[in-house]
Amino acid sequence: MTNKNILVDALHSLAHYRICNSICIGLFLHFIAAVAGLQPDTAASLSPCTPKSLPAAGKIGKCVSVESMDEHCSKGELSASLDCSNDAWCCFDPKTVMKSLTKPKQSTVHSNTSCVPTAGDTLGPYYVNGAPVYTPTGHQTVMLCPNGFRDDRVLLSGYVRFRSDNVSCGVGKRALVDLWMSNQTGWYSIVPPSLQIPTPTAFQSAGPFTMATNATSANDPDWFCRLKIITGDDGYYSISTVIPGRYKLFAGWRPAHVHFRIFQLDQYNKPVGKDLITQVYFNYDIFRPTDACSRCNAMDPTITVTYANTNDFKTFEGKMDFLINV
Repeated sequence: MTNKNILVDALHSLAHYRICNSICIGLFLHFIAAVAGLQPDTAASLSPCTPKSLPAAGKIGKCVSVESMDEHCSKGELSASLDCSNDAWCCFDPKTVMKSLTKPKQSTVHSNTSCVPTAGDTLGPYYVNGAPVYTPTGHQTVMLCPNGFRDDRVLLSGYVRFRSDNVSCGVGKRALVDLWMSNQTGWYSIVPPSLQIPTPTAFQSAGPFTMATNATSANDPDWFCRLKIITGDDGYYSISTVIPGRYKLFAGWRPAHVHFRIFQLDQYNKPVGKDLITQVYFNYDIFRPTDACSRCNAMDPTITVTYANTNDFKTFEGKMDFLINV
């Protein structure tokens, strides 16, 4: 190794560990320049670089030579980098880097809106007629299962569209949406515990959404996670609920799901035509392909929601439209 290389290596070590103050380094630089004939490369010293210590951050630093370190990296952190020459370091601002690495990306809420009719599914053994009826104001969100900020929640919304020979993709119309689901532990209200495999668990306190308090039986705890919604003329619905619990069935498990029974309504809010009975499942549920219910349609794409976290990592949002043949 030449004297020049030895001097350069020694200078790198001194600069990296900051054991010299700026005056000491300045004097030492003049000595190096005089003895070894080193000349700073200003253009190369300011080129973009990726710190070896933070490769995922990308080119968020700049190469600084030892000579210009105090001038261009007085408050930054130093790291080796493949983008810099042998006599330069990658200088970066750790605060800026951490912000760029931890800032959540805006997720996209996917909608299953299509011109393919929504598949039906089994009614299931836990359906009970007579749930409270709620008529939202505008596009108001209605709480199906009580949920708050401590819970893993689901916000599900969409349109009920009715398909005819003249309108293949359907038109949103007033509908009655009957919903029921299990709570977080897979237990259904009203049904006697002796008829259910999961152990009944108390529901958690309500959160910041609207309960169906205008229905006479809405305060009856037996109706928790059971609700009927009368949509507006455009068929829009929006619910807030917890992530449904999975539960054992025979030798396997049922994936998380929400039950829907939908009727078209006339101007007097009377059901007309045939109803759609189905279940809505969640994409990425590992038990969808092995659903213990052999008659259920857990793998049908028309009743599968792809959800996303948009504002809160414990709140999942999904869009689910229903296209029903008249």
